[in-house]
Amino acid sequence: MRISAQIFPLVLVCSTLGCGPSARQTGNLPSHHPEDVITSQAPEQEGVRNVGTSDSDWLRNIGTSSDSDWLASEGESCRQPTHDFDCDGVQSYLDQHPGGEHAGEAKALLHAGATRIEELYNAHAKRVVANSPKNADVVSKPTKAEVTRLTGECTHNKAASCLVLARMFSVGNGVTRDQARATELFKKACFEGSTTKGCHTVVGNMLADGEGVPKDLQKALSSFEAGCAEGDAASCHDAGTMFQNGDGTTPDLITAFRRYWTACDAGFPTGCLRLGILYRKGVSPMPKSPTRARDAFSWACDAGQAESCGKLGVLYTLGEGIPEDQAKALTAFRKCLHRRLRGGLSECGTSCR
Repeated sequence: MRISAQIFPLVLVCSTLGCGPSARQTGNLPSHHPEDVITSQAPEQEGVRNVGTSDSDWLRNIGTSSDSDWLASEGESCRQPTHDFDCDGVQSYLDQHPGGEHAGEAKALLHAGATRIEELYNAHAKRVVANSPKNADVVSKPTKAEVTRLTGECTHNKAASCLVLARMFSVGNGVTRDQARATELFKKACFEGSTTKGCHTVVGNMLADGEGVPKDLQKALSSFEAGCAEGDAASCHDAGTMFQNGDGTTPDLITAFRRYWTACDAGFPTGCLRLGILYRKGVSPMPKSPTRARDAFSWACDAGQAESCGKLGVLYTLGEGIPEDQAKALTAFRKCLHRRLRGGLSECGTSCR
């Protein structure tokens, strides 16, 4: 399957992208894989990046004419922020007009917004740790008796058993790997109106790849979004990937970030990996934050996501926005290799770059 929802790819990418400028400088948007070559950038917002030469020009650009209107428009998201980029418009105003008519109000808003964002982030961090998988290095392998039981239940149309069996055949866990058999079982478990938990992700992946069904990216995205709305963290992650890459929709980094945040919040390691990549690059309007990138990679690494261990090692090796620490770098790289050899939730892969 193309998107790493239930079956993680055997990939090691310890990306060594250079350290960059300060927190508000933008980066670029990935084209196919979040940490691969950058090809495009989020569009500028009228009245925010392309502001006029005076306060009144700027206010007219965003369709306002008074302090209260300005606070109700650009200031509203900063009053009740949910993510780091929600005070972007306020910061842009201050960047352009540090001594402007409304600078005092803007600074007060920015301070309050930043305080609230930090509170939200700290709460998010606690949930991630609480929700992350335990004993992530241990891969459970079913016994022959369990395989026999699941096969029998699937034969009698128990969709949940068919789904478990399909995943086993897909990766060769407890059975001989057989992708054709896995596809057949996925279809039996998840099509024809099935409401089995986890099926939105399965259906989305099959539609995205055209695997056993006609390829349809828009329907794939709809399936992921439906699964995310029902609390399926894997679906949230896969929807985020599609929004980031513009698969079946217009590229939308803000929505991608929100989906990754939700997936990571629920303890889905690859969601934390993607979140870390966005924090590291600082793609517009996402402010660059090496410390939060470190946190996200660390959460995912601790949960068994080997690629994140490699990226964490790179951050410590380069001192990329965080104190250089070769001992921690070595520990992270060892975890990466250990998880690769043990076959944890994800794999290191074959190269470190």
